[in-house]
Amino acid sequence: NDKINISKNKINLPIIMNKYQRISETSYNNNENEDNNNDLNKKIKLAEERKRESVSCLLILEGLRLLCSAYLTGELILWDTITRKPKKIYNDQQTGIYNVIFDTKKNYLYTCGFEHDIFIYDPYSNNKAVYKLKGHNGSVNSISLNPNINELVSIDILGIIKVWDTNKLICFQTINVNERLLLEKNNVKNQRSYYIDGNA
Repeated sequence: NDKINISKNKINLPIIMNKYQRISETSYNNNENEDNNNDLNKKIKLAEERKRESVSCLLILEGLRLLCSAYLTGELILWDTITRKPKKIYNDQQTGIYNVIFDTKKNYLYTCGFEHDIFIYDPYSNNKAVYKLKGHNGSVNSISLNPNINELVSIDILGIIKVWDTNKLICFQTINVNERLLLEKNNVKNQRSYYIDGNA
């Protein structure tokens, strides 16, 4: 009987070993897949952190104890200067932000960038833009504010300047810089030809 039991053990042992090997290989493959997924997640997280590092503009919001940071990813973050943690994160803009200005009277943030609109944010409201100033047909390079007369001036990549009423949120004047320059060049040419002809 002992011999039969031993022979049975000998027969069953390779089967047990094969099962163990398959289990160990499966667990190893699962661990390898988990490691690959973890590496991928780390790379994605690192890429997102690198994107956030591309800060295009910083601005202190006076009286609100907030620091505003704008990014070339289109993200806008308001940081609590006491806790040093993000208080609001805006993701309305899908492309880079060039410039941010703050209206101390209305407590509004104005941003411009690759997109053709000027975005208006209220630090006290939800995590979305409260309004967009539409009218430019190109990326808005810069904006400037005069809160005393409630006017905002913007210029885009095409050379179009627009003046906005920040109370009514409308554009009341448009200036084409390229047309002005062309007119000035033509005037200069006309003046030169006038002097060459000897009529002056």
